Amino acid sequence: MESGSDLKSYDPDELMVKRTDLLVQVLLNFDDSAQSTSNPGRVGRLDISQVEDSLRRLSLTHSYNHHDADDQVERFAIDQNLSKLIRSRIFRIKLSKHDDDTNDISNDINSKNIPEDPNGSVSIRSWTMTEHVYRKDHCPFPTMARGLFTHQNFRPDLGLGRGRHRIVARGYDKFFNIDEVPSTKWDTLEKTTKAPYHLTLKANGCIIFIAAISPTELIVTSKNAVIESDQNTGGKTTALHSQMGERWLNRHLSSVGLKRTELAKELWEANVTAVAELTDDDFEEHVVRTPTSEVGLNLHGINLNTPELLTYPPQVVAKCAERWGLHPIRFKSFDTIEEVRQQCSLIEKNGWDDREGSVEGIVVRGTPIDVEPSINIFKDPSASIFWKVKFEEPYLLYREWRELTKTALNVVDTVGPDWRSKFESTLNTSKRVGSSADLLSRAKFFKINLQKHQSSETRLYVHWLIQEILERPQTFEQWKDNRGIIRARESFLDWRSSVAADEILNKQANVMTHPNHLGSKEAAPQIASQSFDKTVLVPIGIPGCGKTTLAVALSKLLRCDHTQSDNITTRKTGPAFIENVKSLILNRVGPKLIIADKNNHLKTHREALTNLSREIRNGIQFGKSRDCREIRRLNVRLVALVWDIKSFPKAQLLQVSSDRIMKRGNNHQSLRPEITENGFRTHESILMKFLRDFQGFDKALNREDMGFNEVIKLNFLGTVETNLKIMIDRLLKICPEEFNDIKLDEKSIKNCVVEALNYKVELKKEMKVDNKKKMVRFRYFAVQPELDLRSKINQIFSSIAKDGTVMNLDLLNQLNSLNRFTFVPHITLLHTNQVEESSGDELKKSWQFYEQVVSNSGKSYGDRESLIRLEFGPNLVWNQRVMVVEARVVDGTEGEQIRRALGKPLHMTIGTIDESIRPIEGKLLLENFLCKKKEGNEKFDLKENDIHQICIEKFYCFGSIKGFE
Repeated sequence: MESGSDLKSYDPDELMVKRTDLLVQVLLNFDDSAQSTSNPGRVGRLDISQVEDSLRRLSLTHSYNHHDADDQVERFAIDQNLSKLIRSRIFRIKLSKHDDDTNDISNDINSKNIPEDPNGSVSIRSWTMTEHVYRKDHCPFPTMARGLFTHQNFRPDLGLGRGRHRIVARGYDKFFNIDEVPSTKWDTLEKTTKAPYHLTLKANGCIIFIAAISPTELIVTSKNAVIESDQNTGGKTTALHSQMGERWLNRHLSSVGLKRTELAKELWEANVTAVAELTDDDFEEHVVRTPTSEVGLNLHGINLNTPELLTYPPQVVAKCAERWGLHPIRFKSFDTIEEVRQQCSLIEKNGWDDREGSVEGIVVRGTPIDVEPSINIFKDPSASIFWKVKFEEPYLLYREWRELTKTALNVVDTVGPDWRSKFESTLNTSKRVGSSADLLSRAKFFKINLQKHQSSETRLYVHWLIQEILERPQTFEQWKDNRGIIRARESFLDWRSSVAADEILNKQANVMTHPNHLGSKEAAPQIASQSFDKTVLVPIGIPGCGKTTLAVALSKLLRCDHTQSDNITTRKTGPAFIENVKSLILNRVGPKLIIADKNNHLKTHREALTNLSREIRNGIQFGKSRDCREIRRLNVRLVALVWDIKSFPKAQLLQVSSDRIMKRGNNHQSLRPEITENGFRTHESILMKFLRDFQGFDKALNREDMGFNEVIKLNFLGTVETNLKIMIDRLLKICPEEFNDIKLDEKSIKNCVVEALNYKVELKKEMKVDNKKKMVRFRYFAVQPELDLRSKINQIFSSIAKDGTVMNLDLLNQLNSLNRFTFVPHITLLHTNQVEESSGDELKKSWQFYEQVVSNSGKSYGDRESLIRLEFGPNLVWNQRVMVVEARVVDGTEGEQIRRALGKPLHMTIGTIDESIRPIEGKLLLENFLCKKKEGNEKFDLKENDIHQICIEKFYCFGSIKGFE
């Protein structure tokens, strides 16, 4: 490192090299395969043994090659919902030989393996993570970095874990506003952080990364791009953020006589990214005006290019900014979290000392509570916990106005040249100009929902905005280029001080302060920002999980409304159910707690409820008479009651649910146990459809689930009393007011459970059983194991990978990606074709025996003693079409026929590549392999015959005999 530098020369240890290779390799595999067993989680937190283990898994391939590793790494996908959460983009950068203006960059979307250009260009990949997923409690991303550039195959001659890949530039970890997530609550931060605390001014611009791609070459990027092409100008490059950042960097360096090559050398040797804020109102305006002294690049961080965030303290950053000619970000340091809170309040009230202009907010850096004392946190890079404190006024208010303006201008552009005439045709001339009703009517055309904006200042701004668009559209001519924003706001503030503005404000206030009476056609906002008028409990499960019993028990304990989808007799139950829920919500004198009793196992079901909640929050007409309607607005809290369906094998879910339906008998409106004469449970086909269609609840990943406010997790195998106690415990925290004067002792809860279990339905719908189903003709009998097949097989392959075993995983990858694992795993005992082809009576007797077993078990429930113990392994065999595992019946109490099957080699098909492949192929594949193995045929080459086999450790589970159509 050059003398005079405040940065330390970077000398990576073995662990950091391995972590970097692992991070890049996991990212390269993440976008196609979703989360996998080879995804180890937060890479920067793994110890060396965990890193090496993960690298071994990633190295699994039948033809691994260092030079095309990015194409060859195999994956074990287990959650398809997580696909496409990470996107990447390639930027090819031609080395400029120190000429500041000769970067030649093109991009290639989602290319997996970009060879280096022999003409001296390098390929840098930019990574973009889906923003809302950062909020998940267990974020699946291997890094929390927001803004990340990597150089894959930086050293293609080296193996994984030895420095093949390199992080080129790294931003901060994603951090949140105070109270935005549980980890940024003040009381939590007091427990997880320690001094020193650094407060830095939150700059109002766009982030710029400055890093080195070689000892002599700099790269300047925005959060996700180096440079972009304007297709509207025939591919001519435009001065976007990264280019403008580069121009400003050149100006800053020139101001102190520093060459780009000198800065590149310093950043390269320190292995760091300089993180700056580009604030230039002439280039792009944001929310608040940039003071003259801060126009350009403001340096606020220097991060090590490592998987986990390690960043230099503000003292060092300020010194570097001065040497490099950049603007240093202002900062203050404190010793306690209470001092931080007080200082934030003072800055919000009075601004930053000796600084002109408004303050957007503060970024706080705390030291993690577990940082080793040996680290010099005033000189060396170290781990930090970041959070921000955004100020309500003026920043958030100004930003709200900016977004409303963009919405209105977008409508003008979308509607086209005749937008003015269409706007005038929508106006209601009966409404008094300037009144709240008139403003609502005008704003609606511009797609501005004023029910979401209760501030009188914002409503006044919308009035001014519409008038300005109508009378002086030139005010917004430069908005498309992100310019003119501040000037427009200042024009409004000038008008705001006029008499005309006060008159409009008074007109709106007069209307808004009078409560609505029954029959009025306009309604004043009635929603408190943090209060809820109604709470709707939404079960998410399958038939037999105990939804209605739990709902009845809760309704016996608390005052609540309970509407059941099963009680609806109309043909279209979906819309009718939503109407029932809506009427209960709009009933002001009714209970505040509502149970929307339905399986809600599909995203569309949950989306209908979130849409209803939003519709009622925004205002909905209520009343039977056209002349006597009011607009009601209620704030609705949606609480998801989520049974842990995904935690159990489908066979177990089917068995338990089916037994519960058998136990309740005819005490249900529609789904009652129907058993054919030979013991086939026809209701199980309905259960199987629910299991096939079930779409898990995930508030972070599913757009349809994002409208839910709270989640209560319930146990599928738990008793009614257990789940009721779980629900009560959570509801006490969510809506404690519902428990006023409610007795919650053990006796009261047990009494409610007893009443719920004795609950009798009043409505019975007709169940039409197909006459053909009176006696089902079985095609085969099989043992259905209680096994999560997909997870188990992926776990086996992952475990074998630890010892470095090389395997062909083409079929496994396709089974995962195409979801071609056998949906109902089973071990066939006897097929009807075998009986028909047999000349003797032995198989016929076995068939009759299995018929009797199925008939008896179909008419009983909860009989665990009749379960059969199964053994799987040691041979797991596959080719390009089918995968199969060796199986045996090792124990059972079903008589001589089962005992004859003891030790007999059977099979279970794990999956096939497509539906056209008959399951018998798996049987023939395994028999062929076992036959050749038994014969000791050394000439039989597995690879030549496209057969692959591994020996697995035997595993066991229980199963039950079933008849299959």
